[in-house]
Amino acid sequence: MTYEGSRIDEILSKIEFILDDSTNHEAVRAVMQTIGIACCSDMISELRIYSEYLPMAEEIGFTEKERNLQFLWEAIDRYPISLAVNFAYLYRRLIAKRAFLSCGRNLICESDVRFNFGRKLSIDDDVFISRGAFLDTKGGIKIGSSVEIGEYVRILTHSHCESDQTERSYSPVTVEPYSKILAGALVLPGITVGEGAIVREGSVVTEDVHAWSVVSGNPAKFIRERKHEGKLGAELKHTWFNRGAFQNEEKIPDKKSPFAGIIPDLKSEGEI
Repeated sequence: MTYEGSRIDEILSKIEFILDDSTNHEAVRAVMQTIGIACCSDMISELRIYSEYLPMAEEIGFTEKERNLQFLWEAIDRYPISLAVNFAYLYRRLIAKRAFLSCGRNLICESDVRFNFGRKLSIDDDVFISRGAFLDTKGGIKIGSSVEIGEYVRILTHSHCESDQTERSYSPVTVEPYSKILAGALVLPGITVGEGAIVREGSVVTEDVHAWSVVSGNPAKFIRERKHEGKLGAELKHTWFNRGAFQNEEKIPDKKSPFAGIIPDLKSEGEI
């Protein structure tokens, strides 16, 4: 990223430098101190987070890097600085580029967005995720470019056997480009939300949503085609703030996934 010289830019630049050098517990302490957050610094090396106690953590492993990046992602929302969106959006973007399987340009992520395994989350360019969304990434989630995820949306990718809680199944969810999943909707495992589709508020999606359709209800049913007036792709102007604020990140060369070699390449194997 490039920064313009303000105090906030200076702090973000320092955080980026710290995380490029290391993601160990000393880096966590340094990031928190840079932001001005006191955080039981003598206990950071001992911290463990929720995801580490999930069965999948034992199945695929859970690294110190994953723990620390997820801690930094969630910790910021507990402090007033998270209300400064010109800091918080860019801070979360820094974490996402290191915590997720892939993260494109111009991610805008509001407060209290939760995921459990960042290495199973792939996000393309110009995605907007609103406050309170829950991304159950155990089975893999792929979000295409220019997608909107509304407030308190839940996307699930796993379920449990009714006769044996320890038996689990995983199914990836794909959200294709220029689609919208609006506030409070629930997307169940294995679903594909097609390109340009709209899932209306509060819907429960139990089957695939066809491209350019609008669905609503519980369970979600087709109600009409999207009124896109023949516009496709960038013509739909999926800009999330006035004058395209926060969507001007410079294009950078593709980088190898930070999790290459830890688990199979989920994209090449078709899991997400």
